[in-house]
Amino acid sequence: IQLLPLTIFHEEMSTKHGNPRILSKNSPEPFNIYLSWLKPFEKQDNEYTYSCAGMEMDFRRKNLGAVIGSYFVPTGTFSVFSLVSYSIEPNMVPGRLALLVTLELISANVYIAVKHPESRGFSYIEIWMFGSQFPILLALLEYGFVLYLKKVVKISNQDEMKMFEDKIKKLDLVTMIFSFCSFTMFASIYWSVT
Repeated sequence: IQLLPLTIFHEEMSTKHGNPRILSKNSPEPFNIYLSWLKPFEKQDNEYTYSCAGMEMDFRRKNLGAVIGSYFVPTGTFSVFSLVSYSIEPNMVPGRLALLVTLELISANVYIAVKHPESRGFSYIEIWMFGSQFPILLALLEYGFVLYLKKVVKISNQDEMKMFEDKIKKLDLVTMIFSFCSFTMFASIYWSVT
């Protein structure tokens, strides 16, 4: 048996092989659903060949502005705010760590609040989440490294202490510049591709 291409019916509309897809606008979710046919294909399983036919459902957000305002802008802002942590003195452990951990938790919470299909897999939202988390995680790792150095390095006099603090300030500055440039480059590429 060879299955033929499907004819898809939705409300007053239909589409079949060679015709444009159907737009379903009445979804209660914040998505428009585009319905289109798939070219029939054969599938082999346990030495048997099966004829298959089907349809494809393409979900597109109805209102991207809501996602931009409730997800992309806040998480991007939190990434930029993480750069402020480099201006906090390394000796102010509660202040610097509190800022970074709070930004990380709020950013993760904003991601959890985004409405999405449960089985969408890895999408553009996850890519943005990874890119916007990078400056925050980098700041946390860099500060952890600074605290480790402060614990391990043995300083015997005031001159060595001054040199060590200058190196920490340079490390903070270089990491801040790298973090800012990498996030700016990521955001530019992300918005030009999507």
